Amino acid sequence: MFFQTKILQAQQPIFKHLTIELGLPSNMVYDCFQDSKGFMWFATDAGISKYNGQTFVNFTISDGLKDNENFQIREDSQGRIWFLSFNGGICYFQNGIIHNLDQKLREQNVKFNSTLVAFFEDSKKNIWLSSVIGFLCIKPDMSVSYFPQKSSVLKFWEEKGHVYFFTREGVHILNDNLKDYSIILQLSFSYQDIIKFHTSAISPNLDDTFFYGGYKINIKTGEVQEYFQKKERSLLRYCQTDDSQIWIGTSTGAYVMQKNKPFSFQKAILAKEAVTCIRKDRDNGFWFTTLNNGVFYTPSIEANKYTTQDGLLQNHISCITSDKNQNIWIGYHQFKISRFNNEKISHYDLHTPQYNYNTIHRINKMLNMGDSIWVLTDQTIINFKETKGVLVQYSDYQINARGFAITKDTLWVGGHRGVLFQNKTKKDFTLYSSYRVFSVSGSSNGTIWFSTHKGLHKLQNKKEKDFSQNPNLNVRISDILVDRNQQVWVATLGKGLVLLNNKDSVVNVWQEKHGLNSNIVKRIFLEQKNNTLWAITNKSVYKIENKKLEEVYALPIGYLNDVHVTNDTIWLASSEGLIKMPKREKSNYKKVVYLTDVWVNNQKIDFQNRPIQLSANQNNLRIGFTHVSFVDTDFYYRYKLKSNQKEWSYTNSNMIELSSLPPDEYQISIQVASSKNIEDTPITQFQFVIKPHFWQETWFFLLVGLLMTAGIGLIWHIKYRVAYQKMMLKGKIADLELRTLRAQMNPHFIFNILNTIQTFFLQQNIKAANKLLSQFSRLVRYVLDNTSQNFTPLQQEIEQLRNYIELEKSRFEFETEMIVEASLQTQNVQVPSMLIQPVVENAIIHGLSPKKENKKLLICFSQENQQIKIIIEDNGVGRKHKSNPSNHISRGLKLIEERLSFLNLHYHNQSKMVFHDLTDKDGNALGTKVEIYI
Repeated sequence: MFFQTKILQAQQPIFKHLTIELGLPSNMVYDCFQDSKGFMWFATDAGISKYNGQTFVNFTISDGLKDNENFQIREDSQGRIWFLSFNGGICYFQNGIIHNLDQKLREQNVKFNSTLVAFFEDSKKNIWLSSVIGFLCIKPDMSVSYFPQKSSVLKFWEEKGHVYFFTREGVHILNDNLKDYSIILQLSFSYQDIIKFHTSAISPNLDDTFFYGGYKINIKTGEVQEYFQKKERSLLRYCQTDDSQIWIGTSTGAYVMQKNKPFSFQKAILAKEAVTCIRKDRDNGFWFTTLNNGVFYTPSIEANKYTTQDGLLQNHISCITSDKNQNIWIGYHQFKISRFNNEKISHYDLHTPQYNYNTIHRINKMLNMGDSIWVLTDQTIINFKETKGVLVQYSDYQINARGFAITKDTLWVGGHRGVLFQNKTKKDFTLYSSYRVFSVSGSSNGTIWFSTHKGLHKLQNKKEKDFSQNPNLNVRISDILVDRNQQVWVATLGKGLVLLNNKDSVVNVWQEKHGLNSNIVKRIFLEQKNNTLWAITNKSVYKIENKKLEEVYALPIGYLNDVHVTNDTIWLASSEGLIKMPKREKSNYKKVVYLTDVWVNNQKIDFQNRPIQLSANQNNLRIGFTHVSFVDTDFYYRYKLKSNQKEWSYTNSNMIELSSLPPDEYQISIQVASSKNIEDTPITQFQFVIKPHFWQETWFFLLVGLLMTAGIGLIWHIKYRVAYQKMMLKGKIADLELRTLRAQMNPHFIFNILNTIQTFFLQQNIKAANKLLSQFSRLVRYVLDNTSQNFTPLQQEIEQLRNYIELEKSRFEFETEMIVEASLQTQNVQVPSMLIQPVVENAIIHGLSPKKENKKLLICFSQENQQIKIIIEDNGVGRKHKSNPSNHISRGLKLIEERLSFLNLHYHNQSKMVFHDLTDKDGNALGTKVEIYI
């Protein structure tokens, strides 16, 4: 089935819509203006707004404006931004501050309180401002001259050093002294002449003519022509975008007027909006402000979006291609295709009586080969020729076709059934591989490239090569193309773009860190004539030329599905229609970082007043900055503190915080990186000095030197006192050693052991007596050997502790468990000798012995935070038991505490002994736990 429709002329550019929801102070916008730094300014009824492409900064009377309602914004040669207000208040923005002329006007007794109409700066840097009651001249020294007028000065201009202005009475010229003026062209416009066009809008000069309301005026001849017929629309604004083009904003959209070409109100941009201003920015983007619906921005006025209103069958387009006549072929999510040119669109239904697949929902891909369009669907493959319709419909294999290639005499198809091929001399397909295939491409040398869930594969001379070992090629691949140099371009769904050379080696990878805004690349297109690759992600279009990646467009649409390039036009298949975009050169304007504010110790400073000298305590800084980018919204910043610093720091924030900076000279360097790719962008620098503390000054070091010299005598004087204290300390050590030796062998313990040995002998238990006697002798030998030693290996201490416990078990019945951490090197660790035994003895005698049954003793050795931790835990009667009166302090334990205190003093340790009384939930004693840290 075939039918044809004419393409409508209602297609509109692709707009980004800015409203109060995104940050504008009001949807009623009167004017827009781009300043010399690239920022866009908007005049609204609720204040002024400054826009950098990502965020708005809004100003009201609270910030210094003379009125919230402003009609125009202009910039002078000094970078001052002037606001033309409703109430006539005069103010301008400079270096982050809004200044006003109130004081100057009062000094010269000038009352200027009516709506500002026009702004002009002449070659001598005089500023001219007009209102409905007269006009002002503000000279470079800020002195003000006032010229009263009965009717408004609507515009100023300059020719050959003379300043002219226009009112309803005609054209006037100012005298050289700028104190008087005279009329040189008499005109007479009545109020009724103007209001019949619903406006007093006036255009810039276009050669010797300009427009006033609906009239065209020649300022040389005085000829007045009623150029526009009265229509049901208001002429709101004339805006000149270049030397040969004036835009007209009306109540029914915006229209363009070309120089020396007839004009008619036919094709409107934003026909449903009252357009108040049209501006072309330095990147050739267009801005349209409206009276009630905010701001509309398009990166290219020549970019059009075609939808069902223009004749398409669906807005959701899955794929596109072109034929030899540069017609664009469109595939939908249904079994129909369309052929499109600038004048008409033709539709074709691919269903045939023989093969009527009602289940076909999507056309996956289309390719132009010779006189045929090959259509790959989710059911079959179709060879379509416009003059003959469906030539071949391959249905023996129902296949969700994703890729297609022809090499010599063989047709290759990839889909969910795998890779199939068919020789031209045969009718049937042969299954080569049963893996699900996502893309197929062929090269002129007969090589087939295809992708599966395992990644990229190559088939050449009946030999298959698998690239799944390459981490950039073992993911799902959306598209494959081979260029004229037999290089293979691979678009992946997760690893970005990959380029293989003709030797199958990966030579380039482009990912987010290299410039893409997403590693999911949906489709690619190759211009063979110049080997330029085009790629799309969900919302962005990229170009790779000479292996350099550039983001061409970032589009405010749903998402992109396919890309195709013909001559100077980029065609995009999207979820919202067919998009036509012109190729454009990369912007000549570099992305410059601008400082917005600097805070020192939470106090805002004037960073324009340089050099900045800070005291040593003023070392906490917060630096705010921004840059302008209306197309590329994926970027980040890098910065470093000093120019000779090699390493950069990276941030996504437009503010950096620097805390506790040491005294030094700093030169902060900040650079913007577009799309996560460092471009040749300027580096913005900010210098400041933090002065040192007084004790870091040279004079202070000299003073300290003198004091140190004077102190040397004092040091020699007190060294004898230090020696005396050391002698006293040694005496204390000797005393502690003596007391320790005396306490090491408890007389009661010795008596009880000997008595136990005697009992064994009397009972004729010679074996037990000998064993106990041997253990006792080893203990005595250990005590004697370590009398002169302050430290002993932990391994020996543990062995003798086991020996001691065995001796005590001969007297008392209790269970014991000793745990030594495996990682603890007991042979290499030195501990104070006989330090642990008194604690164990205390646990046995005072803790376990009064208990009747189920007596347990636990000893653990471990390492914790570079210290040896020893735990002695019993389940005895506890320290509060009546057998252990509260005022009883074991002499052995007291000596241990004194030894630990000495160790801390002498070796600067943190040794300690900690007691824990173990209880149940009712407070009943469950035993005692002692922790010793050495």
